[in-house]
Amino acid sequence: MVKIPSRLEELIPAAALEKVMQVLNQPDIPGSVREALNKVGWKDANPLGQVQDAWQQARSWLDSLAGSSSKSDVNPSILNATGALLHPDFEGVPMSSSVAFDFAKAATSFQSGASLRSRAKHAAELILGHPTAWVSSPQLALQLLQLESIAPSGIVISRADAVRVPGFGDVRAMLTTLTGRLTEVGAANGATENDWNTAVHSAKQAIVLVSPSQLPLDIADEQRGAAIRVAKKSGATVVEILIDGVFSQELSDHFGFANVKQRLDSGADIVLLPLHFLLAGPEGIMIFGKEKVVRAMHSAAEALHGQMSGARLSAAIIALQLANISDEIETGVAGQLLANAENLKNRAMRLAVQLNDTKRIAQAVEVERECPLGPTPWDRYKLHNWAVRITPRESVEHLQRDLLRGDATREGAPLPVATAISGTELYIDLRFIAPEDDHEIVVAATSGE
Repeated sequence: MVKIPSRLEELIPAAALEKVMQVLNQPDIPGSVREALNKVGWKDANPLGQVQDAWQQARSWLDSLAGSSSKSDVNPSILNATGALLHPDFEGVPMSSSVAFDFAKAATSFQSGASLRSRAKHAAELILGHPTAWVSSPQLALQLLQLESIAPSGIVISRADAVRVPGFGDVRAMLTTLTGRLTEVGAANGATENDWNTAVHSAKQAIVLVSPSQLPLDIADEQRGAAIRVAKKSGATVVEILIDGVFSQELSDHFGFANVKQRLDSGADIVLLPLHFLLAGPEGIMIFGKEKVVRAMHSAAEALHGQMSGARLSAAIIALQLANISDEIETGVAGQLLANAENLKNRAMRLAVQLNDTKRIAQAVEVERECPLGPTPWDRYKLHNWAVRITPRESVEHLQRDLLRGDATREGAPLPVATAISGTELYIDLRFIAPEDDHEIVVAATSGE
């Protein structure tokens, strides 16, 4: 029997969270984080970690309530022990806890559209120094690039950049939806300066660059440099779609992710930044850069009722602000990507001891493992993880299937765990597993013993 709290405050320390969220909702968030700590008495703790803990409590209650009334034998929530952030079987990247809390808070109250749009405008201009349009979907954002006022003579793109990215879409298909005025240059291994010179000859054209693409990082940088040089000579507009865009210099240096501000400072006229990948926000696109182009795209999105609004816009503002104080964050996607390798190793060692020589597992040992961030084109980014390598007593596929099956219908049943297989061995990778969920893996792997 699930006990239903009469008030959500029984689960969430509402007063403390309210103070934190009030600060997070301010555009000058970098200078206010420490003040928020003092206000709620979390001087020696991470306030965002506290938000995560409270949100986890609320989510657990909601999960138990949904599970108790569900007749499905499949739990849609899953522990990601594959080692990859972007996996074809997963529905995107989870929101960070603070963003999710703001989304829920905004979704359960009436919102002043004018005030929300004003807050979004002020926060974006303070952080980016450029006018911004907030668009609801990648499809609409790319269609807006084809406006007559932006690129009346068409769009030029490298064949290596005309990629299909799960969760974003097929760039080539979306750019040809309205007019078909798309010119592809170069080959699968990139476009040279001569290729760009042949196709780009007018200020009425736009060059579209995409990251990540099919190219290695160094070749992609060379192609970008050549495209920008040609654009400067012809006056063409340079548009960068930064699906892997981040604001954190540490993330950019460590992995090679596209640094949004650096791209603006080094030749991009317009940037399209998805919020629902490495920024761990709600689905949507920020468009910013050259004022005339952004204003035109903003007006067109408004006419098509394609602007982000309501809870999604509110959460998007928080995601943007948090991305600019990444050095303060130890939770969410940024925290997982930058997790201390020694901590991951220690956790893997402890987990291996608990799983070794059990009924279903002959051997479990901690190992270092290199894993791509996700499928093509994300596989150009490599993660150096720690995992538990398992040699099962039975078929490795059988064990993987049982771990993935889980069971949401019985109290105390193990959560579904997604793993990776290589040959006859199974890997439980801890990069994207929260430390408090390690015991869930033990329960799942030893259930029925």
